[in-house]
Amino acid sequence: MEKEPREMEEALEEGAKIYKIPLRNTFTRFSPEKILRHSGWKEEGEGSARAARAATEMKLGGSKLYLSGDDMFGYLWRNLFGSNCNYVITIFVPGLRELFLEYLEYLDPEEQEIVKYVVENIPAPRFKNIYDYPELGRYGTIANVPEYQLFGEITPYDVVNIDVKNFVRAINSKSTIAAIIIPNVLVIEFPYVESDFFDEEYQKYITHINLTIKCRD
Repeated sequence: MEKEPREMEEALEEGAKIYKIPLRNTFTRFSPEKILRHSGWKEEGEGSARAARAATEMKLGGSKLYLSGDDMFGYLWRNLFGSNCNYVITIFVPGLRELFLEYLEYLDPEEQEIVKYVVENIPAPRFKNIYDYPELGRYGTIANVPEYQLFGEITPYDVVNIDVKNFVRAINSKSTIAAIIIPNVLVIEFPYVESDFFDEEYQKYITHINLTIKCRD
C-alpha cells in the first residue's frame, strides 16, 4: 500500500480523502516481510505471561511484541543495520477495518464480502503492555520503552506496511508518513511531533538516523 512521494502527490491531486491518526496511537512491528495476518493470544493467562517474560529475557518462545508507533524510530536508531535495512514497518491502525467498510463501494465485489466478514466475525485485536503483568513490573522500571502483546487476530484490513527506509526518510526530513489505502479514494497519514521522539534512556530527542552509515552493504 505504501507509495513513493510522487505517487502520493498524484493520489492527493486526484482528490483522495485523507484520514489522519497520530503515530503515537498506532502499534508497530519491524520485520523481514509485510505482516498481513498475525494471530496473537486468545486470552490472558499463565501462557501469555510466560511468553511475555521469555521475551523480556530474550529466550526462545518469547512473544512477538509490538511497539507504540512513536517508539519505533528510537528502536530503529538502536537496531537498524545493513542486514535489516530492507525490512518493513507494519503499522496497526485502530479503526482501519471500519474505514474499509465505510468506503466499501470502491472495492471489488469479492473484497467487499471479505471486509464485511472481517468486521462482523473477527473481533478487533487489542494490545497489552507486558509490564502490566505483576511479575514483570520490575522489568518495566528498566525498559527503554513499553512493549505490547497482541491479543486476537490482525487481518490485512487492520494494517499498512511501509518500507523501513521510507519510514526513516520521512521522519529525517520531517515529512508526512502516509499510505494509500484505496487508490484515488483513501489515504492515511500518521502525524507526529518532535516530542514523540524523546528518548528516556538518553534524555534527548532522537529525530535522525543516518541511513548512509546504518545501511552500508
